[in-house]
Amino acid sequence: MSESNKKAKTRIKHPALLVLSLLLMFVFAVVAFIGAKVTRGLTGEYSNLNELTPETSYEGQIVFGQVYASLGTYGQKYKTDENGDIISENDLDYFFLVQANDDYSITIQTDNEDTVAKLNALTVASDRFAEGVTDSIEYETIEYSGMLIALDEDELSHLYTWVLQQGRYGATTVDEAKQFIIPYKICDYNRNGGLPMLIVGCVGFVGFAVIMLKLLKQRVDVEDDEI
Repeated sequence: MSESNKKAKTRIKHPALLVLSLLLMFVFAVVAFIGAKVTRGLTGEYSNLNELTPETSYEGQIVFGQVYASLGTYGQKYKTDENGDIISENDLDYFFLVQANDDYSITIQTDNEDTVAKLNALTVASDRFAEGVTDSIEYETIEYSGMLIALDEDELSHLYTWVLQQGRYGATTVDEAKQFIIPYKICDYNRNGGLPMLIVGCVGFVGFAVIMLKLLKQRVDVEDDEI
């Protein structure tokens, strides 16, 4: 075989860039995986709000169900930034204690004006029923969904103080009140929280995959390497 028929030996022109692109592909793949996992967690199956117990509740649990009775609002809280400063004096979170089922109550934390109005109306109807004024709770049930977050010590203290002051459940001590309350609050949450990570991860992975293909095609003769 003549020298001219021999296949020229080549190598990748930019190996360092190829390795960097491979590493970045891996990083973006991880970002996409995490984003997909978060998205599945926020948009997956709901737990039934009306079947919750203290034992079956946990941090980050997504719940959905019917709120058919409200015991009232036991507190309001200003929204604060990461430094603890009040964001707006007109922007309050309201804490309502509602019936999850016949055995347990749970807190709803919301700043939605429409939801607050409905829960206030439901509280009035629930009190009228409890006082024997009506034969049933004469207000529509409210479909509600959210994420469970554990009540902190200050919130629990306010809750139990209010329950005892109101004489709810016939409780005279905190220990007695605890038997009827799920120590979590149902909070609004961003259902698309994982979507930005998923999109960025997928776009980045595809982008660097294309770059890798181009780098693989950029080759130089071993003998004539000018890099």
